[in-house]
Amino acid sequence: MIVHVICPGLLGPVEHGAGVLPPTPALDRLLSRARSERTAPRDPLATLGGAFGLVAPPGADLPSAPLCLLALGRPPEPGACWFHADPVHLRPDRDRLLLFAGPSLGVRADEAESLADSFNAHFAGDGLLLSAAESSGWYLRVPQVPGLCTRPLH
Repeated sequence: MIVHVICPGLLGPVEHGAGVLPPTPALDRLLSRARSERTAPRDPLATLGGAFGLVAPPGADLPSAPLCLLALGRPPEPGACWFHADPVHLRPDRDRLLLFAGPSLGVRADEAESLADSFNAHFAGDGLLLSAAESSGWYLRVPQVPGLCTRPLH
């Protein structure tokens, strides 16, 4: 039996001051029998897609939002285009603009639902739909494929 495990950063550096790491006997046993391959740093989605033969054409993205929706058991409807629309916070600094994302923002479920309802009411005529019900991320459905290339938050 062959098992392919893709864990970006698993063998990466451990932060100083992390203290004693917890024992991981099952992982240690698995890795002791494994063959590791180092690859150039790249988008984890591109790495995962490449393992399954999904490669984006030059200048295009892999469709990560529809794949994530499939994983949540929500098959996207044909003809629509889905994007990740996770909330972010931009904070100006002296020489740069910092972007914060993820659970650290502390968006409550009722706030997310209220924001999505307001957004959907405002953009209903444009065919846009914001879905903020998933704790794993927010998604935006657009009626047709726009001509743009996106970049993941990581």
